[in-house]
Amino acid sequence: MIQRFHLWLPSSRISDAQAKCPTSFSLSSRDKLKFVEHSDQRVELTVSAADCLFCRIIKSEIPAELIHRDDQCVVIADINPQAPTHLLVIPVEHIESLDEASQKDEALLGHLLRVAARVANGAGLADSGYRTVINTGAGAGQSVFHLHVHVLGGRSLSWPPG
Repeated sequence: MIQRFHLWLPSSRISDAQAKCPTSFSLSSRDKLKFVEHSDQRVELTVSAADCLFCRIIKSEIPAELIHRDDQCVVIADINPQAPTHLLVIPVEHIESLDEASQKDEALLGHLLRVAARVANGAGLADSGYRTVINTGAGAGQSVFHLHVHVLGGRSLSWPPG
């Protein structure tokens, strides 16, 4: 479902003519409108599944090294690997982070972990071990705000991470 919103920009930051003109945009049911406080001005940011890097990879708009695909997720090689094997298990449905997942997503979350195990074993990591990681939020290292599971292996992984 697409909803239409109108934004009125703060008049203290723009001309009178601009203040009288709303900015329109559309959001789907999974998109979010967020606000971030920046000094004394309020800055509007939109998060759109249409602009999401992983959504664009899933739609084959951006090339990636595809390891696995099914109806619920894709697995790609990370373009900035932190281990000899670094794969990303990404749900097809745009979910911003683990915090945004709901009870209806429980089966999907289990599927992502089972696929992570399968691709790790397929990459020969069963004997040496591997790590699965879900970063949630910028402070935890999430840089693409589309839920994904990192699968890392092929070297000794220290603890604690980071």
